[in-house]
Amino acid sequence: MFLASLEKAQADLEWVGNKLEQEFSSRYKGGEINPMDVMTRIHRLNAELPAVASECSEVLQAKQLIVDAAKHSLVGNTEELQRLERKAGIEHSDDGEAALRSFHTAVQELEAKLRLPHAGAGALSRAELNEAVAHSIVS
Repeated sequence: MFLASLEKAQADLEWVGNKLEQEFSSRYKGGEINPMDVMTRIHRLNAELPAVASECSEVLQAKQLIVDAAKHSLVGNTEELQRLERKAGIEHSDDGEAALRSFHTAVQELEAKLRLPHAGAGALSRAELNEAVAHSIVS
């Protein structure tokens, strides 16, 4: 009995939904905004939001890994260049250090830009910086 009443209620809701869809489709023609279409789109976007947030988090983690790897590589390459210059007796070149300083400056500028909206919060962790990146991209 209870199951039958639930099935009847489901059928009634579907009938009302179809009726509203027909009414909105006939009423909102010629470029007018159909509220039913807007609601459908909002529901679809709501359903997709967790997947997008997850993908964004993965991208931010990958970005951080790339930045860390680039820092490690540049430091290692700069040190190796200096060692080879000393070993070869070549006058010290500032090119490697300049590239390293430029990279560090770019990373610091990005982190400072991301910290600006959160200035009252104090120092931000990498996770918080990644979250700030996500919010700056979305908004």
